[in-house]
Amino acid sequence: MIKRIGVVTPYFKEPQSTILACIDSVKKQAFASETKKAEIHHYLVSDGFPQSWIDTAGIRRHMVLDFPHKDMGNTPLTLGAMQAIADGCDAIYFLDADCYLDPGHMAACLETAENNPGIDFVVCKRRFVNLGGEIVPIEEEPVEQHVDRNCFFLLPGAFHTISQYMMQGPVLAKICDRVYYGLLVYQKLKFAVNGPTTLNYVSNWNGEYLKAGEMPPPEAKSHYDMSEIVNWWKALSPAEKHKVHQKLGFPLDMERPLGWLPKV
Repeated sequence: MIKRIGVVTPYFKEPQSTILACIDSVKKQAFASETKKAEIHHYLVSDGFPQSWIDTAGIRRHMVLDFPHKDMGNTPLTLGAMQAIADGCDAIYFLDADCYLDPGHMAACLETAENNPGIDFVVCKRRFVNLGGEIVPIEEEPVEQHVDRNCFFLLPGAFHTISQYMMQGPVLAKICDRVYYGLLVYQKLKFAVNGPTTLNYVSNWNGEYLKAGEMPPPEAKSHYDMSEIVNWWKALSPAEKHKVHQKLGFPLDMERPLGWLPKV
């Protein structure tokens, strides 16, 4: 039975209003009854540039890393999750600082976990929203190919995989969620998908706006160039590739399509 959920939010230089919206959405989680309720402990972890107001924001713990790690938040994400597990959390949920939840999000995760005994994680569904909070009509990638890290509700059977996030290094960090999902697939961990869509993913990637036929906001970022990652991989010696495999816990083959997913 899940009694305590650890929500882990790494943050960088997001404005206070953005982080507050994230925090408030966690505080507003509602459950159907006391018997179907879990404690929610929110951990915010600075990736450099700590914001002191978070100390009094009513969260479980504000962890401060004094310099940025330049790995897409993977290091603060991992350290926050490890702390939550050490504090006795029965489930771990990753939530980026610019994303926010519908009030029934955690209740849906608990229901899915309860209805599927023996699974190792729940996959949540997300909707894309723009910086103004309006829905951006984008079709999500198939769950067989990609799960965003904001969509993982991890149960104890998957806890041992969390440290892989900070093992990836700066190059693979650009596709960190895809590489992490590759490990879960490789280990044949069991999962179930939530029914309702309750995660609001605030898109700051220009490609997602262009897919929907919308003009990206000026601050939108370009997606990673996959060819750069492939070229980096090709330049590694066999011994260097072996070391990468040891860190990740499974073999990559970045020279083929979907090379972060194990061959099945």
